[in-house]
Amino acid sequence: MKARILVVEDDTRLRNLLVEALTQEGHELTSAESAEAAVDILKVEGFDVLLTDVNLPGKSGIELLPICLQLHPFTYMIVMTGYASIDMAVEAMKLGAADFLRKPISLKDLSGAIQVALKRIETPEPLVPATYLS
Repeated sequence: MKARILVVEDDTRLRNLLVEALTQEGHELTSAESAEAAVDILKVEGFDVLLTDVNLPGKSGIELLPICLQLHPFTYMIVMTGYASIDMAVEAMKLGAADFLRKPISLKDLSGAIQVALKRIETPEPLVPATYLS
């Protein structure tokens, strides 16, 4: 099964590498260089997976999560960052992220995360952030 994936990364080289690697795995890719550009895309179309960096110009990838969740509650959201902390990972998960990857990104780890997303997509349920459960 192939996934429709939106990659949000401001580093052009990394964004192109991720798009190329995931396209070679058979997935359909769209990319954006900022959260604002991603929101414009998400207003028009939905994706199976959102892969976003945390540190972006303008809105952060963390700020993008609830917007994506509101527009497309079935999207599997993966956050990646080079500045990982436990607090940041917990915050991302509370806002609906299903996975958290540290940079430099291992393509093997990313592929594994996409496979988990595909299994989740087979039996879709809205991803309800923990903040909504209390």
